[in-house]
Amino acid sequence: MTHHKHIPLTAEDIRFKAFTPVRFGRGYDEDHIDEFLDQVEDRLEQGLSPFPPGRRNFDFPTRLFGGYAIAEVDAFIEQLWLQV
Repeated sequence: MTHHKHIPLTAEDIRFKAFTPVRFGRGYDEDHIDEFLDQVEDRLEQGLSPFPPGRRNFDFPTRLFGGYAIAEVDAFIEQLWLQV
């Protein structure tokens, strides 16, 4: 059995993160996700956890047509939780 070591994401990783835009179907509102990433980047630059204490759930607004791919954003947030 092989164990993979988790490499924590850095502020630079967050700064250059790009999500796949969705043309048809529901996606997360880009402005809200971009603002969220800016906050995560700032926290990591300060040496803090990516999320504020006690913050466990995120409820991002969605758009019927367009936005960022929901599954991709959710997977990325799950990756961030691994370093909390």
